[in-house]
Amino acid sequence: INAEYMGVNKRAFYRPEDMDNNVRVLRSKLLWLGIMNLVTAPFILCYLLIHTLFMHGAELRLSPGKLSVRQWTRKSLLMFREFNELPHRFEIRMSSAAPLAQKYVDQFPYRLLSIVARFVVFVSGGFAAVIILLSLMNYPLLLFIEVYGQNLLWWLSILTLILVTSLSLTDEDHHGSYDAEGALKDVAHHLHYFPSRWKDQAHTLKVRDEFLKLYQYRISLFLYEMISVVITPLVLLFILPGQADRLVKFLVDYSIEVDGVGYVCGFSAFDFEHFGNQKYGSRCLLNSKRSKRGKMEKSFHSFCQAHPNWKPPENCIARNPSVDVYQEQELWEMQELAPSNTAKST
Repeated sequence: INAEYMGVNKRAFYRPEDMDNNVRVLRSKLLWLGIMNLVTAPFILCYLLIHTLFMHGAELRLSPGKLSVRQWTRKSLLMFREFNELPHRFEIRMSSAAPLAQKYVDQFPYRLLSIVARFVVFVSGGFAAVIILLSLMNYPLLLFIEVYGQNLLWWLSILTLILVTSLSLTDEDHHGSYDAEGALKDVAHHLHYFPSRWKDQAHTLKVRDEFLKLYQYRISLFLYEMISVVITPLVLLFILPGQADRLVKFLVDYSIEVDGVGYVCGFSAFDFEHFGNQKYGSRCLLNSKRSKRGKMEKSFHSFCQAHPNWKPPENCIARNPSVDVYQEQELWEMQELAPSNTAKST
């Protein structure tokens, strides 16, 4: 939320006594944005379709199987990115986690889907082989013989697309031992995310389904993107205006002023005194503004590892989580089972 865009002085925007006025301004701005999104929705939808066609058209034509490749959702990227983490470091971390995430997903083969995919491969491959044999005997047949109004060349292209996509959905024979717990812990080492409810439950369908909500098929994410163009105006018009007071209150409660910088999120400033979590080693009073699952403490240690020459402010040093407590609380939630112990470096 940009204070200048709302026509409010920055300092006034973060003052508790000005909350009522800021809520009214924010609510009107959200309604205006909702109307604008509703009017421009058809154009945005066309732009997304054209953009996707130009960006990924050639890639999908050469490798249709990539439609079934999974990737991290936008929500998961917001969850996994740590405070003050530089974009290139975050991309490296997510890229390293992706193959391990796929390894965990492979621990739960979709038998029924694989059987159906193999059947489709068998049928489409058979028809494609017949068309290819006909073309070898008499090439012009591809252009002049029509089936349901389309020539054989068109059908060969469609069958090839179906064949390659179906092949990507078939499960390869798994000759190794199944180890869902180990696979998920390997992913958690890179994600720095491992809720306590996942511990010793990685083999269950409940945890698998929760994980798959964060790691979905590319084609599914594209469809959600298209649907969001329609849903966004409705959210802006009917849902967010009713939450304007909570949005402003969050900014007031979780923002601090840093000399020479201005107002920033208290978590990104590593303000352990006001936002620390005692459960994760911060030397502070117990408060309700602490980050969930010790994300600020995790971010602090990751930032120290990434920038060893950085010297934290004195107030940060006085209240930052000690290394011993850091290890005892398992800030990565399963740190002792990870491939390497990164906590000791700080």
